[in-house]
Amino acid sequence: MKNRSDAQTHIIRRDPVFHARRLRGPREQAGEVSDSQAGVVDSEDSIESGPAESMGERRDEATEAANKGREARADALEEQADGQREESGRQAEALDQAPDRVREGR
Repeated sequence: MKNRSDAQTHIIRRDPVFHARRLRGPREQAGEVSDSQAGVVDSEDSIESGPAESMGERRDEATEAANKGREARADALEEQADGQREESGRQAEALDQAPDRVREGR
């Protein structure tokens, strides 16, 4: 886009097809190309979706959902580790204070 003027770039950024293509996953994009090459749709820029594109979209969505699930699990494990660190710190502090209590007769 280095060769485009600011006005052209602005127009492209407002183009809904441009945004839709950028948001598609790799399997959906590959399916779109496959459908176009097979003649199932008129062109890759067609609004209609062919079977390969639709299947690719579903696969991209499943991959995204799996990734979100893994990320949520990782976040939960991090929180669990933080909680255990805090509890360990409290236990260590109590152990550090125990000799003083013994010496003081408490």
